[in-house]
Amino acid sequence: MRELTKAEVALVAGGDSYKTNLSSAIDDMLAKSWNAQFDMDIAHTYNYHYQWTDSAKSYTDTVAGVIYISNQYQNNTEAAVMQVSHELGHAVQPSFVPANDSREAYQQAGYLWEAHAIEVSLAINYDLEQQGIHVPVPSASQEAANIYVHAYATYLQVPFTGDMTLLGKALQQEDATIADAVCRLEKTGDGQSYADYYGHEWDIRHSGGSTGGGGSGGIGNVNGGGYVPVGPGTSCINPTVTVGDLLR
Repeated sequence: MRELTKAEVALVAGGDSYKTNLSSAIDDMLAKSWNAQFDMDIAHTYNYHYQWTDSAKSYTDTVAGVIYISNQYQNNTEAAVMQVSHELGHAVQPSFVPANDSREAYQQAGYLWEAHAIEVSLAINYDLEQQGIHVPVPSASQEAANIYVHAYATYLQVPFTGDMTLLGKALQQEDATIADAVCRLEKTGDGQSYADYYGHEWDIRHSGGSTGGGGSGGIGNVNGGGYVPVGPGTSCINPTVTVGDLLR
């Protein structure tokens, strides 16, 4: 496992850190992660702020610029930090554009958006674990959590030789592996599968309704029509297919 560099330690330990203002305990823990501060800097640039919500799930409103954290985590600092970390991933990756206008393509873009958020939370988790601070990997499924951690660990093992093509392929492999697990195994904070969650959003958009911002406001619009549902038990995103094959 890689230790923080002196520059990273100095950045985390010195100077003012970015704050959520959700609680001092949450902000103190986030201040110990270089990756958290890096992503909070980007979120700050986008004028995001943080707020507790009565919702059963945490979510990011990419239109209003608000990261909402479910207040069920108010008394659990470690879990709240991981919720913030995941939502930061949505804030710093504003959108994915579906490869076409089918329902399936929209769902796949959603799984990839979730995968990016999970990767951000894994990087912050890694920073904190290196300092002896144990934080849970947010997941409704232990099998999914194991896949996430293994995919991230595999990515970290890629030698940094300056070969950006190799690094890019490794990142695409991580994206696809995690996105596939999100589709097959993961659930939202209120117990809904992500296939249903993003499928329902597609239905609303194509009926002329509004998704209301919500946790998936980062899926771009593509003109056209089509309905291609993802069947239960199928591989939602082939882990051997790169992100570039899925998205334009």
